[in-house]
Amino acid sequence: MAIKFQIDFPDNLDSGLDRLVEAGHFKSREEAVLKATEQLLKRLDPAPQVSGAPENLARQESLFQQNQAYFESQKQDLQNQYGDSFIAVWGERIVDHDADRARLAERVYKQFGAVPIYIDQPSVSPARFHVSSPTLA
Repeated sequence: MAIKFQIDFPDNLDSGLDRLVEAGHFKSREEAVLKATEQLLKRLDPAPQVSGAPENLARQESLFQQNQAYFESQKQDLQNQYGDSFIAVWGERIVDHDADRARLAERVYKQFGAVPIYIDQPSVSPARFHVSSPTLA
């Protein structure tokens, strides 16, 4: 189900977005508005916060498994959209992607802290081996 909504920006924000486009920070006004909207939505619906304390280990493991299950359930769509990029999942949503796993991990942990973020490539399949059974004579 898609939800449609409209956000009216104050005049100073609207002109600020135009200045960011003119300065080359965004390719288009639409891209600037999309980024501003994403930031607004993140503030309205923040990802769950988890302390890194040992007593929360079971909770962190559960969240990691939820993120992994979300990734697996969306794997085909993610492969179509992101190809060989690594995908970071937190709070059962895609929070970032990058071709370089280390760069992605550094960025998302800097943004979210020490939380159980799941990072994987949707295009990589698990290794499979075919082993012939021995023939009895």
